Amino acid sequence: DPEFLPVTESAPIKPALSPYGNTKQINEEIIQDTIHAGAPFKSIILRYFNPIGAHPTAEIGELPNGVPQNLIPYLTQTAMGIRKELSVFGDDYNTPDGSCIRDYINVVDLAKAHVIAMDRMLENKSDEKVEIFNLGTGNGVSVLELINTFEKATGVKVPHKIVGRREGDIEKVWANPEKANTVLGWKAVETLEDITDCISYVGFSAEKCNPFYFCWIFDWVYGLFHIFVCKYILEVNYSKTQIIITS
Repeated sequence: DPEFLPVTESAPIKPALSPYGNTKQINEEIIQDTIHAGAPFKSIILRYFNPIGAHPTAEIGELPNGVPQNLIPYLTQTAMGIRKELSVFGDDYNTPDGSCIRDYINVVDLAKAHVIAMDRMLENKSDEKVEIFNLGTGNGVSVLELINTFEKATGVKVPHKIVGRREGDIEKVWANPEKANTVLGWKAVETLEDITDCISYVGFSAEKCNPFYFCWIFDWVYGLFHIFVCKYILEVNYSKTQIIITS
């Protein structure tokens, strides 16, 4: 759990509590060490908080293999009747309603931040060889709040039950995105209501409820991101400059 909230880019990095979190730390260490060793790279590290949602067109989505491991796809599949009920891990945390708090950011806002970051490096606007930016809304939302917001947007009650805490879960965390706001000129503009309204429009208003349309879509973001990376690497290599960006 962070010592102070909201979390800034300068917050101390604590040992990861999960393999997933550990890979994030390792990635940052590799980049920092590579730059420190004198590699001719520019680097921007974008620290995501909790991406959710989909593009309003719903042309691209995600159908997780097997049982979803993330909140939004499990929530939507439960609302559609694919899953019996949603488990909320813990209601005894030190939060207003006892459930964990996260900073949920729309994937469209997230994709726009990648484009801005790439342009910043290509236009030689970086202040340092390694720059780090938090990408979040700056607002914490609990799991139960998210479920309630989803139910209001869709008009569908989501069967859910409280179960025990899950190992590795952080009690509460949300970003201080001020650096990204001021330095990158980027800001998360989509609200939680916008995101859930999009899910409602995309799925429950469609003639067929296709789980591909319900998206906690890191795959979509990474796909878009990699397209831009490939495009820019071709351009940058042509000018004998190398760039690294990670998240």
